[in-house]
Amino acid sequence: MLSCRLMVYFITGPIGSGKSAKLVSLYESTRSGDGFYNVKRFAGDEAIGQDIVQLSTGKAVPFSRIHGAIPEGWDEESRYVKYSFSREGLLFARGIIDAAIQKHASKVYVDELGPLEMQKKGLYHSFARLLQTDIDIVSVCRDACVKDVIALFSISEYKLFCPTGE
Repeated sequence: MLSCRLMVYFITGPIGSGKSAKLVSLYESTRSGDGFYNVKRFAGDEAIGQDIVQLSTGKAVPFSRIHGAIPEGWDEESRYVKYSFSREGLLFARGIIDAAIQKHASKVYVDELGPLEMQKKGLYHSFARLLQTDIDIVSVCRDACVKDVIALFSISEYKLFCPTGE
């Protein structure tokens, strides 16, 4: 059972509702702390996956690809439905969280928590460590997952925001 002495702000909504854009906007308005967001990658008009982008540096690393669009040399750490998640992308995200904890950042921005974390994979352990600090967290979480994520991590202090203002 995890307990936290901080506030977790969840940006929640359905797929394509502007959650990641809202997370970036919140970071840009203060430029405090650090974290990452996901950006969709396309082949023509077709979405083929996502890259993780560090907020403070703009550095991007491949994160997920759909089956059929996985590049040569891809080092898969996890799978979920049609998505393959790269070890490189997950290590990059975990490293950003670890560095923010070590520097005692004012806020950490995490995009996103979902089905992988519900299986105790992906960013599960890094997020659990982050919850043991007194650092505020802004995290994206799909509306279909947010109650389960709150329960899984035993988060008691949180606020929910929808990017569309609903």
